[in-house]
Amino acid sequence: MNIVGIALGETYSAFLNVKGEIYVIGKIAPIRENLSNDMEYIKPIKCDPISKNRKASIVKIRSGRKHLVCVDRDYKLYSFGMNHDGCLGSEEYNALANPKHIPDFNTND
Repeated sequence: MNIVGIALGETYSAFLNVKGEIYVIGKIAPIRENLSNDMEYIKPIKCDPISKNRKASIVKIRSGRKHLVCVDRDYKLYSFGMNHDGCLGSEEYNALANPKHIPDFNTND
């Protein structure tokens, strides 16, 4: 799978491969379509919100307790998962199942 990045959440792990795809293992409630329903996986599964909805390749991932933050090759920042205390940086207070671009940050500065 040629792993180039790892992010560890409270109950899950995420792996970034050289193609910019994210795979997850463990309890992955923060990155599922139905965020209220925890599911456990003992084998890595591809994180569909990133792989299906992003044309740009993800180059970095970081994790909070129940959310992921990603940077693509164009230095754009995305976040998704549980939005406890506004940790996703979006103007919403709800959880996000799909990555949302956070335009207030330019990671190329």
